[in-house]
Amino acid sequence: MRFFEVSDSITKFGVASVTIVNTFFIFLTVFHVKRIVGTYKKMVLIFASMGIVFSSWEIIARPFVHNYNKGWVYFTLNTWLGASQKFLLVAISIYASFYLLIVSLLAVQFLFRYATLVKPKYARTFSGNGIFIWLLYSFTCGLIYGSLLYFFGLPDDYSDEYMKEEILQNYGLAVKGLPRLVMIPYVSFLFLPEVHSLFFQSADGSIRWRNILFLVVGGLDMILQYHSYI
Repeated sequence: MRFFEVSDSITKFGVASVTIVNTFFIFLTVFHVKRIVGTYKKMVLIFASMGIVFSSWEIIARPFVHNYNKGWVYFTLNTWLGASQKFLLVAISIYASFYLLIVSLLAVQFLFRYATLVKPKYARTFSGNGIFIWLLYSFTCGLIYGSLLYFFGLPDDYSDEYMKEEILQNYGLAVKGLPRLVMIPYVSFLFLPEVHSLFFQSADGSIRWRNILFLVVGGLDMILQYHSYI
């Protein structure tokens, strides 16, 4: 049995555990915990609910990332659903969006706790409809990240050829048969003096701009969340 087949059982166990624990946590928070109230209580409940959804979506997306030299391939090994490649590509993009959404929700909670302790005036921006604005911020950050990954990570002939042997050796699968998103920022450091298009991608020694754009913009999107903790 290959390691990625074992991981499927681990994923299912993780989903069951997260669902049980978070459901119990939500039950306690709603009906028994009296000291957590108002905005922070809503944040805690939303975060726990998103944790259940994020974990459950992993069964559909079944995502894997494989790093190889100067690039990586993000793909799904979902075989039980029988869905089209396009649907599964969207599924793993949504999973990536959920990841950043969770990180962003943590950042928003941290900002709220900090404002409550240090700058109570700013904490009021989280009250009432303010919490929905902050939630919209988190959802927007997640949506941007997943959308960038989908549109800038679509494979081409070069990326498939580059990853073909590596995927075959490690997973026993043909790379073109996998729903996949591939990031290979450059082909060579000997860049062509003429680049005819911002989205030009080829195997002739040029930089791969679509992948670079994701790494830069997606990276900034993620850094923005972690910067909230500093």
